[in-house]
Amino acid sequence: MQEAFNHSGYNLRMMKAMDKQAVDVGLRYVNNDACGTKRA
Repeated sequence: MQEAFNHSGYNLRMMKAMDKQAVDVGLRYVNNDACGTKRA
């Protein structure tokens, strides 16, 4: 999956472990728009 995103111009990095620190990093850097679409 990472290679497909990178080929499309995204800088995707897959995290190897899911722990509290990984969740905190994701919440810090991921825009809320990535979680769903906004309706007008």
